[in-house]
Amino acid sequence: MLKKVILILVVLFPLTLFAQTNFRAIGQPEKLAGGDGNYFMQPVWSPDGSKIAFTESNYKGLWLMNLDGSELIQMSDEIGAGFDFVWSPDSREILSRVYKYEGAVRLNAIKSFSIENENETNISGYIREKLGLPRWTADNSQIYYLKDKKLETIETGRTVKSAGQTPLVYQNNSKIYSGLHTSVMRPLSIGNKNEIYLNVRVSPDGQKVAYEVMGGNLFTMNVDDTGVTDLGVGFNARWSPDGQYLVYMINTDDGHEFLSSDLYIVRVDGKDRIKLTDTKDRLEMNPCWSADGKKIVFNTYKEGAIYVMTISDQ
Repeated sequence: MLKKVILILVVLFPLTLFAQTNFRAIGQPEKLAGGDGNYFMQPVWSPDGSKIAFTESNYKGLWLMNLDGSELIQMSDEIGAGFDFVWSPDSREILSRVYKYEGAVRLNAIKSFSIENENETNISGYIREKLGLPRWTADNSQIYYLKDKKLETIETGRTVKSAGQTPLVYQNNSKIYSGLHTSVMRPLSIGNKNEIYLNVRVSPDGQKVAYEVMGGNLFTMNVDDTGVTDLGVGFNARWSPDGQYLVYMINTDDGHEFLSSDLYIVRVDGKDRIKLTDTKDRLEMNPCWSADGKKIVFNTYKEGAIYVMTISDQ
């Protein structure tokens, strides 16, 4: 009997060791909006999975729609409103950095856009000082952003349940900072002072960050300053809901326009890299995972449309 058990374990162990998740697209992507004279891009699911927010060409304006493409609403028409905007953890608001010009002077502002009543709140006022991209704490209790290299915090007056103490993370060109409180943020010791980091995104549990090095590769690392993993070339990555995978794009260009672009999924340790799309007539870009992990929304280059695809890991 013991020999039979050992034999079964010997047979099953290699299968377990080398088992891979086989993500694949189911059917054809469904077009939701854009491509009809409107150029839409950079779609992002709400945390509760009920809405999709996106922007226009050059990150001008902020739009909202239902999952089937209905009830298309323009939340803002300001410059920069669509650049790396973020949903609140309770899916009730969107934070964004906008700007305008008075003559030759650029004025910046941090704004919050309410999903419930479509109102906007100017949090910082229009100022000349440089403003970093705004972020929410995981429990929804605070908004934080850089104002001329100083971290500003705003109380929201409401909270949601979060898993323990989730570290805060923000990026300032050549440094990524992390800490359990805005008063104790410290730079992570990665790369060198000549590198610039892009698209810094925190995992759902707050324990890892994904980021790009300008002109370099896509990486993940722990927020405790350990476990840097080079994932190779990849752009604009977004986390899976379970924090185990990233969806991202790889594109090529000639210095003037994009020539190709496809979507990929990779495990955070760099294994199980899967090519999700392989099309010649459509350039898929800027993917984002749905809250239930079953769909990925993205936009297309040139056409400027928002699509959603159903995926399976079976």
